[in-house]
Amino acid sequence: MATNDKVILVDSSSNCVTNITNLCIPGLKTEGLLSNVASITTTYTITGSDDVIIGSNASSEITMILPAASGSGKVYYIKNIGAANVIVDANVNGATIDTELTQTINQWGNITIVDGDSDNYYIL
Repeated sequence: MATNDKVILVDSSSNCVTNITNLCIPGLKTEGLLSNVASITTTYTITGSDDVIIGSNASSEITMILPAASGSGKVYYIKNIGAANVIVDANVNGATIDTELTQTINQWGNITIVDGDSDNYYIL
């Protein structure tokens, strides 16, 4: 944190807000605390800021296009709540998902994918 950064703590049991200057906690991991959720009904290009993508279409298949693989370690959680299939496509940007160009998610199915290296996504 920079010299003038402030941390705001909220105690939900007492509804108190506390300002703390320069709070450093070695080893504190904040990644994964907030999730960006995209709810989609048609073809969608997944972005690097997406975390959770929920597809829902009762009659038409949805294609979700992954960004170019880079080896960033970024994890995407994808869920299909619609009756029509969701197709997760890595091939548009020249990558694969566990050696396959696409993965199909049936109704109520889900997949967790990590950007593993410059050419591949991997299912976790």
